[in-house]
Amino acid sequence: MELLKDLFLKFYKMKLYILEGCHASGKTTILKKLTDIPVIDENFLNLKRFDYDSILHQLDWVLNWVESVTSLKNSGNEVAICDRGPNSIIIYGPNLMFDNIVKEIFKILEEKGIHIINLYLENPDINEHIKRIVERSGPLVEKELKNLVLMRDRYDEFCKDYKKINSTNIEEFIVFHK
Repeated sequence: MELLKDLFLKFYKMKLYILEGCHASGKTTILKKLTDIPVIDENFLNLKRFDYDSILHQLDWVLNWVESVTSLKNSGNEVAICDRGPNSIIIYGPNLMFDNIVKEIFKILEEKGIHIINLYLENPDINEHIKRIVERSGPLVEKELKNLVLMRDRYDEFCKDYKKINSTNIEEFIVFHK
């Protein structure tokens, strides 16, 4: 196993796990348990320079994400995990213009020695999911409920080829793949 790790590090300098999943699916809760792995959380994404729904805001979001990732790599980290990645702007948009941009960013990061592994936190039971959102934000109106169902479907479709993770297996997965 140590030989494989050495071979990996000769080519890649860091493994970057990107944990995608719907709002309130449990990503942040799970990541708080991973105390020995650097986590890029969503807090840096609360940018205020542009309107939230604007293309400039989305581009700013992606560039800040890239800056955070490269900073971790340059600090010598061999493993890191992100609470969301650039694919979120495609899923939430969906802004297809960003599809090629995100693919190019991932390609550049791979060339810089950052191996990206996309993970998908499977949607919780719909009733549990609604309960989590209500606890955070208050009751849902019909439009918000329809949007939740839409986003769950988008995530299921977009992330269908990602490694599936749930609250019981993420720690074992990350520890095994370190």
